[in-house]
Amino acid sequence: MKATPEKVLEIIRSSGNSDIDSKELIVDKPLSEQGIDSLDIMSLLLNLEEAFGVKIPDEEIDKGVSIDSLVIYLNSQLQ
Repeated sequence: MKATPEKVLEIIRSSGNSDIDSKELIVDKPLSEQGIDSLDIMSLLLNLEEAFGVKIPDEEIDKGVSIDSLVIYLNSQLQ
């Protein structure tokens, strides 16, 4: 399965965090700058790891993770 921004947004929606409006998220802006706290980001990363079978290292998280950067990283690991 290839990672896409839509798939990442779907996983954000299914995470059940009602404070996050996935329709308002900008794909190339860091999630932390869009009101998503570090706990929600960690939860999202765990859900992505499970969905794609890929380990996301802490170094990737420290880069100011955005939906676009997650898609690029996931697809680089899926090849």
